[in-house]
Amino acid sequence: MSPTTILERIHSLFRPDTSEHLDSISDALAAGTLKEPVRPMSDQELARAIREFRSAPVPRDG
Repeated sequence: MSPTTILERIHSLFRPDTSEHLDSISDALAAGTLKEPVRPMSDQELARAIREFRSAPVPRDG
C-alpha cells in the first residue's frame, strides 16, 4: 500500500475538521521530517491498530 493510499484511508476515518492536522502529517512524510513518537506503541497496541485499520471500509470515489 502506498503512503498516499494509507493517508487517504486514514483521512477517511476522521471528521473533515481534522484535515489540517492530517495535511501536516502528509507534508512531514513527503519531506522526510516525520519524527518517531516519544513512547512507541506496544506490540498489542500496534496489532489492535492494524486490525482496526484493515477492517475500516475503503473509500471509493466516483
